[in-house]
Amino acid sequence: MKSKSLSVVALGIVLVAAVAVGYLISRPMVMEREKVLPVFIGGELTIPQKVVQPISLTRVISAPIPQPKIATPLPIVPPGISYRVLPQYPATALQQGLEGVAILSVYIGLNGAAESVAIKSSSGVADLDKSAMAAVSRWQFNPATQGGAALASWFELPVRFTLQ
Repeated sequence: MKSKSLSVVALGIVLVAAVAVGYLISRPMVMEREKVLPVFIGGELTIPQKVVQPISLTRVISAPIPQPKIATPLPIVPPGISYRVLPQYPATALQQGLEGVAILSVYIGLNGAAESVAIKSSSGVADLDKSAMAAVSRWQFNPATQGGAALASWFELPVRFTLQ
């Protein structure tokens, strides 16, 4: 009988120890927060009454704390047109008296070439759109710049076809 009660007590102790260890392992930050920092006490400083030193108050002028300089972005200079080819008015559109405005979106590379030309808004006449795209794809641009460095950019260009 004694061995059974002893094994039950030992099992209980092991179980309580396991729960305590599990709690401490699962909550390590609790122990670190409850850590008490040591306090040091210095020796006593005794000032004799006979020694009197004049107290001079000096005004301390503090210099302003230098703030870090935040680099402001340099302005972006938009692209410019350096060489252009005017679109041909398509003969079919001339015969039918068609007019319209095609808005083109041109991707200008770092070298200033029109690398991609797409129709953002159609003129409503396919021949006018094709003529505008063919001409603008041969254009040369001064690329956009920021701080003297070339930037690739998009350039939107309306091309108006009118009869006079």
